[in-house]
Amino acid sequence: MADVKAKRKIHPSNGGVRVMKRTKKTVLPLTDLSEFVYVPRGFPKKLALPLVLLLESHFGNVSRPIVTMFGKTGPLPRKCLSSGTMCRGFSYKNAVVPRIPLSGVLEETFNWAIDYAEIPFNLVLMNQYTVNKSKKLKDKVGMHSDVNSAIDQNFGIFSVSLGQGRDFDVEPRDKADRRKYRQHLSHRDLVLMKAGAQAKFLHGIPARVAEGIRYNLTFRVVR
Repeated sequence: MADVKAKRKIHPSNGGVRVMKRTKKTVLPLTDLSEFVYVPRGFPKKLALPLVLLLESHFGNVSRPIVTMFGKTGPLPRKCLSSGTMCRGFSYKNAVVPRIPLSGVLEETFNWAIDYAEIPFNLVLMNQYTVNKSKKLKDKVGMHSDVNSAIDQNFGIFSVSLGQGRDFDVEPRDKADRRKYRQHLSHRDLVLMKAGAQAKFLHGIPARVAEGIRYNLTFRVVR
């Protein structure tokens, strides 16, 4: 059932205040969507800790890229890294994402993702969401779809979550559809967004006051 929120509005006929009901988006489990596959704790334990330690060491030397979004310029609300088998680098909002070598546990993870998802990935993007005990500092990813012309839409996008759990939100691109889908992603959880999902849905990580660091790796095929 949809949540409702009271909205106060002046009613001209009696000069008083009338309470109107505004329907909010219905929140449903992500597993209701056939375009998304959620696998709890699907990432191998033997890779998880070594990969977190590797990411910690690399992100310690990375600054948040400066990007322009919605007419405003400022630091991205998360840190980013990239790696893969593609020759050229990867850019986001005209900011070049720092690249790290595809070797060791990262290479093992990359090859595991290709085998597990049965998709020939050539790029992995890594995000770090930092500890946010201040209400003014909340790392997030706004609602969006990965329809960048560089991303091959014939293949899905595969995601691995590590560390602090965070909510993952999905909603239809059609604004008339008031449904929202939410899945809390914990350490070692997997999500596969199938081919075609980006054309139908938006997804994002809402801002939260978090107690620990979260890492997310998304594997893609780029042209």
